[in-house]
Amino acid sequence: MPVKTKKDKFTIQNRVVFDPITKSFAQKDHIVRGKKVLSYPPAKCAYKPCSKTFPKKRKDQKFCSDICRMKYWIRKQHNGIEPDYGEATCPIDGIVFQKTRPWSKYCCPDCTAEGRRRKLAQARLATI
Repeated sequence: MPVKTKKDKFTIQNRVVFDPITKSFAQKDHIVRGKKVLSYPPAKCAYKPCSKTFPKKRKDQKFCSDICRMKYWIRKQHNGIEPDYGEATCPIDGIVFQKTRPWSKYCCPDCTAEGRRRKLAQARLATI
């Protein structure tokens, strides 16, 4: 029976251990003397405009980044073309911006937060 230490994370089969080199938990069979045994060959990004070669972190990884992954699925949803939702004017600061969704109202997260604050303030005044 293995000795339980504070750094071990136990599962049903006790297959997950703490790797002191990477300071993360990993499967026991994948680490030999502090080095990961599994390494995957480099792959090309599945998003065609990018097609960058990248080192895989997982066996089933297809994209080099989250941005490429999201762009790929948005494009796939719109039959292979980038969707154009037009332009809109931000009601907070009046900047004209390219919409990323059909329902986009604000140009940035700060304006979205400000719009939410204003809407809540109006709702509070209406109840008084």
